[in-house]
Amino acid sequence: MMKTIPNVPACQNMEEIQRLTDLITEFVHPEVIILFGRYAGMSFHNIKGGYEMLILTKNETELTTGELHCYLDRHFPIEERRERHLSFHLLRLDFIVCRSSFSYFLYIIRKEGFLLYQHESCRFKEHLHYRAVEVREHVTAFAQQCLALGDAFLLDARHHWQYGVPRLSAFYLYQANLQFVRAALCVHYGFLPGKKENILADYLAIRYCSEEIAALWYGDGNLSQWHLFGRLQSFCYKARFNCPFPLHPNTLSNFMSFTLRLRRATENFCTERIRFLKEIEG
Repeated sequence: MMKTIPNVPACQNMEEIQRLTDLITEFVHPEVIILFGRYAGMSFHNIKGGYEMLILTKNETELTTGELHCYLDRHFPIEERRERHLSFHLLRLDFIVCRSSFSYFLYIIRKEGFLLYQHESCRFKEHLHYRAVEVREHVTAFAQQCLALGDAFLLDARHHWQYGVPRLSAFYLYQANLQFVRAALCVHYGFLPGKKENILADYLAIRYCSEEIAALWYGDGNLSQWHLFGRLQSFCYKARFNCPFPLHPNTLSNFMSFTLRLRRATENFCTERIRFLKEIEG
């Protein structure tokens, strides 16, 4: 059962939260908006805290969380808000209807989150049964599969680098990074939330799951943030089909180091989260 206003620590910020909710509703036209995390009195939240919201739409939306952030910043600037950090999860409604029993992320939000908005035509069944053992077994197997596949792609990338084929080395580095991100994504959600292959969107969904994963956003200083992930995403297409493929050796070396950092951060996060899922089984 979701919480009501008197049980929510965010009561002193409810006017601000309501304004944000109104803006999100105006821009996204969702079916449901749920506040969760620290401001909903939950211990399960990301490392940044702030306002965390699950936004559910009836159909697949073309909007991104980045576009939503831009819209809110334009109509409710950061300097005017008491809470600067916003974290959004945009999913289809059928995910929470069909998968709440197989996702701790969705289950705990439905159980302890605070309903901010619900379209009049939308109805939830109240009874939930979380399949703890099945969830842990599924995400453990999927994470192991992704990590193993990522390691194989990383090995291919190293071989092509040694043999002087940077184009294919870059392509396999992208594939390795994608698998590592997907391992953490599945362990976090209990499923892969998107059909489209987009490493930036996938990373942003798990960015604040751990300090180690969050630190990856800043790369090595020279190659960081949007440039880092945008360049990595380009390896999927340009490196595969463009020949010759110009790539400075130092750039490839930096991406190799980044991939190793991502691999380590992913494994650490997956190990910790799976241990947590094991602990709550009883």
